[in-house]
Amino acid sequence: MGSKKYLPGLIPLIQAVSNLKEKYPKLELDVIGVSEHQIKGSISKLNLSGVHFRGYLNKSNKDDNELYEGSMKSWTRFSIIP
Repeated sequence: MGSKKYLPGLIPLIQAVSNLKEKYPKLELDVIGVSEHQIKGSISKLNLSGVHFRGYLNKSNKDDNELYEGSMKSWTRFSIIP
């Protein structure tokens, strides 16, 4: 979750999810606050199955807020936020 300042940590996280996907096929990653096009060149060769780029979610918008809350409920206690 977050902004461009989290990209250096996000790319290795996506690489790790890509590497673990074969062993843990149900593994999912919601990326909130960053869109896929912001890092497309860095992840072009990775398996993005199960990686969902949500971009900016406006919590004042009902649909965005439900998506945000749903992601937080299923969150597995890992964050790239320092």
